[in-house]
Amino acid sequence: MNLYSVLTLTLALISPAVMATTILASVSKNKVAKNEVFQLRIVADEKASSDDIDFSVLQKDFYLGRPSFGSSINIINGDRSVRSEWNISLAAQSLGQVTIPAFKLNGASSQPISIQVTADKNQPKSDDLVQVYNELSRTNLYPNESAYLKTRLIIKADPRRLQDPKVIPPHVEGISIAQQGEPKQYQSVLDGMEVTVLDQTYLITADAPGNYTLTGSAFKGSVVYADNQTGVTSLIPVNTTPEKFTITVNKKPEDYQGAWLPTDKLTLTQEWRDSSGHIVETKSLKTKVGDSLTRELSLEINGLNAERYPNITINYPDSVRVYAEKPQFTQLENGNTLMKVKQVLIPQKEGTFELNSVKLNWWNSKLKKQQSSQLTGLTIEVGPGDVINAPSNIAPPAPTETVVVKDAGYWPYLTGGFALLWVLTLIYAVRKPNVNQASTPTSNTKLSSHAQQLHQAITHGDIIQTQYCAAQWLRNRQISEEMRTEIESELNKMQENHYSIKESEWSSTKLLKLIKKADRISRSKMSDTPTLPKL
Repeated sequence: MNLYSVLTLTLALISPAVMATTILASVSKNKVAKNEVFQLRIVADEKASSDDIDFSVLQKDFYLGRPSFGSSINIINGDRSVRSEWNISLAAQSLGQVTIPAFKLNGASSQPISIQVTADKNQPKSDDLVQVYNELSRTNLYPNESAYLKTRLIIKADPRRLQDPKVIPPHVEGISIAQQGEPKQYQSVLDGMEVTVLDQTYLITADAPGNYTLTGSAFKGSVVYADNQTGVTSLIPVNTTPEKFTITVNKKPEDYQGAWLPTDKLTLTQEWRDSSGHIVETKSLKTKVGDSLTRELSLEINGLNAERYPNITINYPDSVRVYAEKPQFTQLENGNTLMKVKQVLIPQKEGTFELNSVKLNWWNSKLKKQQSSQLTGLTIEVGPGDVINAPSNIAPPAPTETVVVKDAGYWPYLTGGFALLWVLTLIYAVRKPNVNQASTPTSNTKLSSHAQQLHQAITHGDIIQTQYCAAQWLRNRQISEEMRTEIESELNKMQENHYSIKESEWSSTKLLKLIKKADRISRSKMSDTPTLPKL
């Protein structure tokens, strides 16, 4: 065997050993307190990716931080080296001896590491860092009745030190839960210490009779705690135990009459306003055909969300046109929902009419008996509407007087001379060019004011003001019945668009054009009205 063959065989035998992967695992401490944070480092001498090492095997005994990974290639004096490194923060969950298992990469394996875990009496407890409170307003309900669950999360540690925080919402089977609004977060002081508070309210609504168990809100996460005396950093788990409530839902009484509406408190009020916007405090009202009357109903039911509010239906006489707005719901500070229903009533005929009262039955769940809330009606005496009369500017003919002349004398000659002079003057005036033509007035101040007010009311969408201004404006318009009917039709469409529950695509463009056209025609007719010439 020659020298070349010996060298080749030697390199073939030693190359696998030289090229084998090496993986090393090390920790910053092997004796730690429970929840104390320490570092685990894994280094390999070949190129790898971040997911080549699976740290999930540590979840049984340790809290895991977010791993970091880096890879580098170094060439020094022609020697090339590769390094891949993983770093992760760990905190032991249990006392005693725990083991970090071996990690494998491309056939190579690290050595397992034994960690000694002891108790640290100086570490704060879970309640020293985070607390959760649950408060249920009622535990005895009827079907469709609601109660409020108020939850409060108090974070006593620095919120920036929270790790994977999670607020677990309340839950129960067989009962509806709805979150009321957004959580309210603010800073406060508790026992002289600044804390972060998170408040949230839930609406608990019963559906069917029976007994139910409500599990309150809870918190799950961990807090990074640094001991200033020892300099030890710990990752303390914070898992609060949720409070449980037993809710009893009673059966609906068999003798109850009307729509089922259970609550411990109900408030029903109303407000009447005339066409001028003044509050009507009497039991009767004198009005006119075409004038508006506004009725606004307010209903507040304790512990009932907007979806379960009743529909208030009122029957009115056929001679009264009704425009009802969509119910408006407002969330009050006490957690209740306020519903407002606005109706605009417009009498169409003369006479005396009764606007019906409102009666609402409900079940008082606190007193356990049926009650009713009632609103009084209103008697209206409707008189004739504003009469539209065209103004008359034509002077009546002067009475004629017959004069009998017995002796004319020189008067016929004098009269003939004046007549001839008048004819010559007239011919001269007709043939002479009118250089300085007198300008005729183009608008009447009062009419212009009414037209402006009407235009502004329509533009702003003020339906009540539009009705009033339209009546004043039409009273002084000299327009055809066809145009008047078209304008009134557009005014009715405007009212329907404003008050009707159904959506409409009405636009004020056509109405404003009609008003402008009618105003121009009426002014033109008034300026052309013949008057007696000056003497």
